[in-house]
Amino acid sequence: KQQAKYGKMTVQQMVCHCTDFYRLVLKELELVEKPKISAHEAIEKTQSKQTVPPPPQEIDQAPGNGSSPGIFEEDKNLLKAYLKRFYALDKTYDFPTHFYFGKLNREEWM
Repeated sequence: KQQAKYGKMTVQQMVCHCTDFYRLVLKELELVEKPKISAHEAIEKTQSKQTVPPPPQEIDQAPGNGSSPGIFEEDKNLLKAYLKRFYALDKTYDFPTHFYFGKLNREEWM
């Protein structure tokens, strides 16, 4: 087992967190929370690779929020299914607002 370089999630929690992200994009999940840092700060944290921007608490797997991990293979397969749905979206799809970056077009979401 390897030590995480940053962040607090296990691999399985990250798989579920990523699935929740695609559930947001597909409008199956909606966040109520507002960001605690600006888009600029989120970009700086991402680029520094020493820390990650805080995830929305509603889908932060580390404290147990978001989709609950189940059987790892099933969680991986679910993520793959959501990825396929995401890439199959029509070019005219009206993407929801991103938590940090606001309204993004198809290319920006990708």
